[in-house]
Formats: sequence, C-alpha cells, structure tokens
Amino acid sequence: MSLFFDEHSKNSSEIDVDLEDFQGELEYWKFTLIGNFLGSKPNLKQVQDFAQKCWHHIASPMVQYYKKGWFSFRFTCLEDMNAVLREGPWKLNTSSLILKQWYPNFSMEMDRVSTVPIWVLFPDLEPFLWSEIVLSKMASKIGKPLFADLNTTCKTKLSFARIFVEADVSGSLPDHIVINTPYHGQSSQRVIYEWLPFHCSGCGKLGHQIRSCKWHKPKVVEPKKIYKLLRLVPTPPSAPQPEAEHDLG
Repeated sequence: MSLFFDEHSKNSSEIDVDLEDFQGELEYWKFTLIGNFLGSKPNLKQVQDFAQKCWHHIASPMVQYYKKGWFSFRFTCLEDMNAVLREGPWKLNTSSLILKQWYPNFSMEMDRVSTVPIWVLFPDLEPFLWSEIVLSKMASKIGKPLFADLNTTCKTKLSFARIFVEADVSGSLPDHIVINTPYHGQSSQRVIYEWLPFHCSGCGKLGHQIRSCKWHKPKVVEPKKIYKLLRLVPTPPSAPQPEAEHDLG
C-alpha cells in the first residue's frame, strides 16, 4: 500500500471521494458474502471452523469479523460464492445463518434487515413453463430472483422448480400465483417456502417472534385504571318490565 500526501485535503475539514478513488476496493470485495447468525452468536474461531467444515469442497474463504454481529466471507471467485448460496440455508448448532452479498451501502443493523435470500419452490409446474422468462416473472412476484438450482436449470427434476429469491420477509408472502397462458387460460400455481426466518412484528428484528421478544413489552393496564375506565362506560338502559297481571277472579 503506497500512501501519499494530498495537498488539497490539507486546508479543509472535508474530503471528496470519487468512484475511481475506491474502484480497486470494489473489485477486491466483489465476491464477498456478509453473514449474521440468528440465535446465539458464535465467535470468530467457531465461524472459521464452520466454514472449513461445511465448505470444504471449495477454496476456503477469508473469514473475518465485520461488526455488529456480522461476519464477512471473501471468496476467490463467483462460482464458489454462488455455490455457498445455492447449498444453503446453513446452520451452526441451532443458529441459522443469514447470508447476503456485500455491497457498498450495506446496512449493519439487523433491525433494518428484512430482505433476505430464500429458496422458493413451484411444485407441479407445467413443463412448458420452465423457461427463464416465465420463472423470472413468477419469482418476481415474491422478490428479486437470484438464480435457479442445478436441477431446475437442467430440467432433471420436474416435480418442482426451485428458485433462490431475495424477498422481504417482514410482510406476508404469497402462497399462490395466478398464471394466464394461451393453453390453460387462468390457473393457480402453489408456492412453497423452503425456510423462512422469524420476523418480530414488535421490534422488527429477525430471529424471533413477538411472543418471545425481549424488546417489546405489551401495555399493561393497572387495576385502578381498569376500574376508572369501567366507570366511564355508560350503563345500558334496563329493559321495560312487563306489567303484572291482576287476578280478576
């Protein structure tokens, strides 16, 4: 690394950074995945051992602690990086590993992460619908399609098509897609999700549900306040009583 003195930065509290200033770093990190474990957090040595054991069939990535619970996995080529994504989801003990490709404006905050890559299955899909265009259209109803698995690409397992999709798991995902074709008219295609991380509707974080959230506390109304509220509720008018019958005998 050859550093130099920048005369323009000397007399100012600000610097201007242009794209060409860090183009080399973008090239260096382009085959990098960023991962976070949902559940108990392992240390760096445990993650390095996990990568060597589970990803032994590819060149070992450089594993480093990033920050705020995230780890970086820098691979030597695109094929190795995609192989890890295709073969997931991965687990370390009981903790699920969320993997996302690194990009310059990547957010480190897990409470801001709601879009994660997941495997989506389209069972019993008609053979004439196994084109890249049709599968892309179908997967786009769920999120951003990344790639298909090998069986889907080679059409060697026609019981279902399997697509890797980056989807927003904070809301509801469709369980079927309506398809209009010249042959069958309108039909309903079932959607199966291989695995979905829990998303807490209370705190917005991944990895748990609201009933086990330690950050979200439901409002508890004190007994005195309940009594005051009940006193404010108007009493419904009583129903008129029937007149008593007189014995005329």
